[in-house]
Amino acid sequence: MAKLDYYINQRTNPSFGGKLSPHIQCFYSSAVMWLSYYKHIEDDFYERYVDDVEKSVGKPGIAERLFPKLTGRTGAYWDVHKEALNQCTNNVKFDNTIPYDSLLELLSKGPVITGTKKIGLLSGGHVILSVKADKDGVTVKDPYGNAMTNYKNYNGNNVVYPHDYLRKYFSNHVIWHG
Repeated sequence: MAKLDYYINQRTNPSFGGKLSPHIQCFYSSAVMWLSYYKHIEDDFYERYVDDVEKSVGKPGIAERLFPKLTGRTGAYWDVHKEALNQCTNNVKFDNTIPYDSLLELLSKGPVITGTKKIGLLSGGHVILSVKADKDGVTVKDPYGNAMTNYKNYNGNNVVYPHDYLRKYFSNHVIWHG
């Protein structure tokens, strides 16, 4: 059951008292949008989710319990998000070796949290939610905006990235519901 209307623009996310800039919240945003396909998202869920996966924010959560030796921004680790999402809905899968064509196969079963690198002139990695694929490309929910405009357009809700474009920036990292 797709919820194509649920979108989080990371630029408007809370900064958690200055501990976590909205400009680095793509993974949290994509994870919560992904989860909205499998459960009802309450108004304060985003804040609770970030609190659970990010050591620098709030009370100790999954990052501290399952990954006590991780340092730095724990919300940047794919395994932390996989475990947090598994607590909300079971059978969550992660792989960092998926070829682009396999991403397209996974999308036939549901949305996929998708890693990219240097998309839209960003300097490093970026996480988006891929929703569906067709002959024109992949419909995504990009929490930073539309990469095709080099993020001058802040609306990344249900944007179609052509296959050649997304393939160029795809990092082979994905989380999906198995």
